[in-house]
Amino acid sequence: MAVCAGLSQLHPALHTDSVAPLGARLSGSLLSRRRAMPAILIDELKRHRALQAEQMLRTGIRIDGDSFVLMKPDGSGHLDPRSLTFAITKLTRRQGSKVRPQALRHSHATQILAEGVHPKIVRERLGHAAIAITMAIYSHVMPNMQAEAAAKTDEALKAAQKKNG
Repeated sequence: MAVCAGLSQLHPALHTDSVAPLGARLSGSLLSRRRAMPAILIDELKRHRALQAEQMLRTGIRIDGDSFVLMKPDGSGHLDPRSLTFAITKLTRRQGSKVRPQALRHSHATQILAEGVHPKIVRERLGHAAIAITMAIYSHVMPNMQAEAAAKTDEALKAAQKKNG
C-alpha cells in the first residue's frame, strides 16, 4: 500500500499531521536522532507532503519547509506518536490483521540484522540506550557471528604466518 493512501486510511488527521519535518531532527522519546530512510519511503513522503500542502491550502493554512509531515489537523504541531500507533492498529485490525506497530519495528530490526547490518547501526535506528539491549533482544538473528569471527581470525593469523614466513 502506498504511504500516501495508507496515511489517509489510518486517521483523518494524517493528511495534515506529523512526527517531524522532512529531514529534521526528532526529539523527546526519539532521542534527538537522525536516521537514513530508504529512497522509496522518501518518495512516498514527498507525495504525501504535496497532497498535504494542497489540503492545508484549501483550509487557508500555508505550510512551509519547517512544517511537520504528520501534523495536527490545524497545522499547530506534530501528531502524538500514540495517535499514529492507535491509527495503524485500527487500520490493520479493520483489514483482518493483528499486526501491531511494535511488531513492524521488530521485523525491521530482525531483517536488517539478518542482512548483515552492524548491530550498532541497528541500536541507533531503534533508539536503544546501549548496544547490550539490542544484542540481548536480537542476538538469535546472528547465530553465525562466532563462526564468522573465528574464520576471520583464522584468515588474519594465516596471512600473518605467510608474511612472516
